[in-house]
Parts: sequence; C-alpha cells; structure tokens
Amino acid sequence: MHPKLATHSVPDNARIILFGGRLHENDSPRQAAWAFDVLKYVDPRLHLVFIGEGPQKSNVQRLAASLGFDDFRAHFAPDEELTYWRGRAELVWLTAPMGGVRSAKAALAHGLPVIAMQTPELGGQLGESEEMKLVPPGDRIALAKATKKLLDARAAAVEGNRFLPGIVVEG
Repeated sequence: MHPKLATHSVPDNARIILFGGRLHENDSPRQAAWAFDVLKYVDPRLHLVFIGEGPQKSNVQRLAASLGFDDFRAHFAPDEELTYWRGRAELVWLTAPMGGVRSAKAALAHGLPVIAMQTPELGGQLGESEEMKLVPPGDRIALAKATKKLLDARAAAVEGNRFLPGIVVEG
C-alpha cells in the first residue's frame, strides 16, 4: 500500500473519484456526497476524495457518516496531496451550480475525464465531449448514472487491452 493511501485507509485497488471543487457551499460538496451514496453500492472499490479545507468539511463528514459510509469511503486530503490524488483518480466530479470552467480545464489537462453538473459557463465554454459529460444541475442520480457509465467503459477498455496486445489503453 502506498504511504499516502495508508494515511487515508484506501486500498491499492481503489477506484478514485476526485471532487473537483472546494469544501465551500458554492461548490456543493454535499451533492457529491449524496451522489456517492447512490454509487457506493455499485462497486465496493469506489472511494470519493475531497481536497483541502473549507467551511463545509464538517457538514460533509457528518453527511457521509449519516449516509452509512461505515467503511468511510469518503476521504478528506490536504491541498498538498492534490497532485498525488489526480494521479490516482479515474475521474473528477464538479457539482457547483455555476462556473467550473477552471476546475474542468485543470482536470482535463491532467487527462482526467470530468462529469459535471451543467452550468451556463461549462455549457457555453467547454460543452460536452468524450471526456466531459454534463448532467442536469442538482441531479445526483444523473451524476451517479453518468459516472457508472464512464467507469464501466474504462473498465471494459482496460479489460479489452488484456486481449489486444500492442494496443495501449490508459486506465
């Protein structure tokens, strides 16, 4: 187990979803916790990582506990671990009701697909693509469904790579 993972009790085979906002109300971290509550039953390897501090941290921690994250698959990491967690993550969630362009561009620049709640800014400046999926604002079920679809596609691509020598699929 990597030392950073041991700190957060995240197993080596964990599939990481990185929350792409801050722990502030305007980034809606509670929406991410609610969506993760839907998804956590789909794959026990899934873990949600929040980076940094903020006034919503204790609220999100309480919500995670109340939703039965008994094995606490929601983790809170300091800012200085962002680069590490970007390297481990399979995708980034953005749940803010406005903005998000800078966070989406940063994730995409690091090769991470983004699933975001639609904002005028994201729709107008970036739009949807293979690596950028937009779901209706506030719809945590749509966020969970889009995430499952993307994770399934990534897993299938990695699995398919085992049978297609010479074809490299990042996963």
